[in-house]
Amino acid sequence: MKIQRLSISVLLLCYLTLTACKISHPILAREPIDQSNTDDLAVQSTLLAHTTRGCWQSMTHSVPNNGRQPSTFILAAGANVGQLIFSDQDARQFAQAMQNRFKVPTQQVCLLESVYRVEFEQALRDLKRRVKPNDRVIIFFSGAGAYVRDDNGDEADQVDEVLITLDVQDSKHPDRQDVVTDDNLVRLINQLPTERVMTFIDAGYEGSRHPENQERSNQARHKFYAKGEIGTFSLPLAGRQSDRMESAGGLEHIKGQVFAAALESQKAYEMKQGGLFTHSFLKVLTHYPDASLTQVFEYTQAEMRKKFGLIKGMKLWQVFRFV
Repeated sequence: MKIQRLSISVLLLCYLTLTACKISHPILAREPIDQSNTDDLAVQSTLLAHTTRGCWQSMTHSVPNNGRQPSTFILAAGANVGQLIFSDQDARQFAQAMQNRFKVPTQQVCLLESVYRVEFEQALRDLKRRVKPNDRVIIFFSGAGAYVRDDNGDEADQVDEVLITLDVQDSKHPDRQDVVTDDNLVRLINQLPTERVMTFIDAGYEGSRHPENQERSNQARHKFYAKGEIGTFSLPLAGRQSDRMESAGGLEHIKGQVFAAALESQKAYEMKQGGLFTHSFLKVLTHYPDASLTQVFEYTQAEMRKKFGLIKGMKLWQVFRFV
């Protein structure tokens, strides 16, 4: 009996110690998602117990726009899936760099590491209620990309490009319900009540469809994911052509500017420092602090083509900006 009481006392002490010492990241949002604001039945059906983070709840719900200076909002997300190990680091470093550059209050920055689809999409829905015309919105995603079969006939190449969230690791046979499709991303961003939107995507849409070729290494790793119904089928003939960006529902239809590591038919890579695009962009940003982000991107593009044009026989590195 004494041993049992002692064991219970020790366990209680450990619990109280852990509770008292729990520390939250100053930028990382941990408040519950507002499920009543989720307007997608498919999203409601996939809400999981571990997707409990949300953004912007600490802000005043409605701020009068009379005389208010334009604000800046930052949403940065990362998902280490498959072979990737630095996507969360990319999101942290990018969020911090943008917060420092634009002097953004912490309550207007949302960092979602190991992000799930519901969290990312809900953050964009909630942001719609906070943003006013002329506000600046900066959206960042680092992780893997891929493609799934088009489900509504709006794509000339018969596939939807997708961003891979952590949901795929909880599914034996992931499908489009487990990822952020280009259709949803375009719709959610274009609903924001401001035209001053900059979207950064460090992901690729081509890579090996064979797991044995996706192992981690100290060399370049494809930012591409293939499993279940995601990225595992051969592309139709139209999908192999270089003009896939002409498809009706593609990422080029996002409002504002899109700064991308790759076109929808190209590869992106992660190196030992992190996502190659993100690492290079932030490095150039420190060298040219007074340059616009468009100029920083153009300098990054030139630097990457010069320094990383060929990586052990891989295709010529390409980075593009859509306006």
